[in-house]
Amino acid sequence: MKYVTYLYDNKESVGFLNESDNAVYPLSFADMNALIEAPKEKLEVAIKEAKNKILLSDVTLLAPIPRPKQDVICLGINYKAHAIEELSSGMTLMPGTIIATGTPSGVGMGFDPPKFLKSGDMVECSIEGIGTLCNVVR
Repeated sequence: MKYVTYLYDNKESVGFLNESDNAVYPLSFADMNALIEAPKEKLEVAIKEAKNKILLSDVTLLAPIPRPKQDVICLGINYKAHAIEELSSGMTLMPGTIIATGTPSGVGMGFDPPKFLKSGDMVECSIEGIGTLCNVVR
């Protein structure tokens, strides 16, 4: 399941994407920050109650969290193993903090031999309590 922020009838809303029928199911949260902060039980109830669907072709998908409560923190993949411990020792990580791990452009060229994403590789982005977005490189 993928949670999305979308624009429909000039109104920004949140919902989840059902890829099998190419539709967005609206959820009753003010925005993605409210969804992230909601107790798991409230989210589960909202998903079960989501009956109306809007065709994906009728909405405009927006950034998943258009206005995060905290800055987005980006880290090179080489720092992934100790990133959270290192970050939390110098700052308070609040619910909604986005930590993106990845490698800056051009770093792969510096390896011997060079390392690049290839067809079939999977890139994942996870938010605890929400889910994982998986993309396969083609």
